[in-house]
Amino acid sequence: CSPKLVAKSDSLDEKVNDNATVTTFDQTLTAATANHSKTSIALKQIKKEQQEKANDELLEIMDQREQKAVERKKKQEMLKNAPTLASTVQRLRGRRGPSILSRLIGPLPGDLIIGKSTKKRRMGEE
Repeated sequence: CSPKLVAKSDSLDEKVNDNATVTTFDQTLTAATANHSKTSIALKQIKKEQQEKANDELLEIMDQREQKAVERKKKQEMLKNAPTLASTVQRLRGRRGPSILSRLIGPLPGDLIIGKSTKKRRMGEE
């Protein structure tokens, strides 16, 4: 050690000052750390909420897509079954005009409505 440093450290006033400075610094550091931890906790909370919100939105979008897919499949099934359904309805009403049954069911793809256009469709013309 150099003699100047030894002389300074022997001085009682310097020691007291150093201790006070260290204590103040420690308090400041503690306060800063507490603030930092509070801030980081708040940031983590905000991040967590944003993540949950994003996940909820993603799940909602996936549910909508799934519902659309289910609806699409139902429509495809209905279209697949439509000719047989139409012929069944036709059989039930005895190939005459629209009966109570067809009025209840509503218009179906195929030939439900008997008119010129339907007859043309039966012949294979548009």
